[in-house]
Amino acid sequence: MSEVDVVEQFTLLRPQYVAFTERTMSLISELLKIQGIKTHLIEGRAKTVDSFREKIRRPGKSYDNPLEELPDLSGIRIIVYYLDDVEKVANMLSSQFKVIESETSHLASEYSPDQFGYISLHSVVSLNFDREKLPEWRAYKGYRSEIQIRTVLQHSWAAVSHALQYKHESDVPKQLRRKLYRLAGLFELADEEFIAVRKETETLRAKAVQALDHGNTEVSLNSISLREFSQRWSKLEALKQLMESIGYIFDRPPGDEDEDKDYFGVIASHCEKLGIRTIREFESAIDYDAETFLKRIHPAGHDWFVSEEFALYLLLIRARIDEFTVDELVSVGWGHSTATRVIEGAREDEKLTKRSKGRRH
Repeated sequence: MSEVDVVEQFTLLRPQYVAFTERTMSLISELLKIQGIKTHLIEGRAKTVDSFREKIRRPGKSYDNPLEELPDLSGIRIIVYYLDDVEKVANMLSSQFKVIESETSHLASEYSPDQFGYISLHSVVSLNFDREKLPEWRAYKGYRSEIQIRTVLQHSWAAVSHALQYKHESDVPKQLRRKLYRLAGLFELADEEFIAVRKETETLRAKAVQALDHGNTEVSLNSISLREFSQRWSKLEALKQLMESIGYIFDRPPGDEDEDKDYFGVIASHCEKLGIRTIREFESAIDYDAETFLKRIHPAGHDWFVSEEFALYLLLIRARIDEFTVDELVSVGWGHSTATRVIEGAREDEKLTKRSKGRRH
């Protein structure tokens, strides 16, 4: 078959490869979510006609049937946060797809001490026997996709190296190689240290859970212990019911897709400045009747979407209003009008509370 015929055949098939790539990406994304493996990015592409033509023309390459021999007519890249997730993703692929080949030459273990390069795991996969029988996948029987799995840092190294046009060690002028050796080592070390930080985070969480489950609130206050406390505070449900009766909505606003957004870190940072060191001190600070304050700051006639931790944030502001300012709230992401309404409402509520106490005495 002539080059013209092969290119024309691929041109006709390419829409199928585009659809196959998109569907495979969607499937991988769903499978990783089920297994609890977080990804920074999953991206893919079907090879363009121009790229296909260029590849089969490369010197030293000879293909009897490029459409069957080229492994990357569909390509997918999976970028994860942690180094040990690379292997988890590879194991998932091997359990859900037919792995035709797996290239390990780009793994750190394959480099000698005086080498550097971009690190990732490459696999070529196709649909396994069970999936290719399904009606929605039947059209893609025999299609293959080259999949790269990298960490965020490995991807950064590859991107910078590509920008420098240093794809191979031989491309680098000798006088620059030592700097790149050192940089490559730092990237690898950082990947390992991120795993260590994650493990220490898990240890801190386990200690906080054990203490709080046994009623011990003398736990150092940080974003981790605050999150665990919020899930166990016996008065939180009553607080939510009160706020909902006022008109607060415990949900994310329409169009807000940031699933990881929360205020635990911000609250912990405020507590550090306020001298609140333990969960016990925090609980003591927010344990008061906040009904009049919460009514005062609610924007009449408007929805206010809040989360459970934001409710705790509001209680902390009212409890220590003398040490909060509008500018401080704006600096951590509040809208100016909302910050002003809450600060002024808290100050007014504090004045009325003091007057009421004065009359009683």
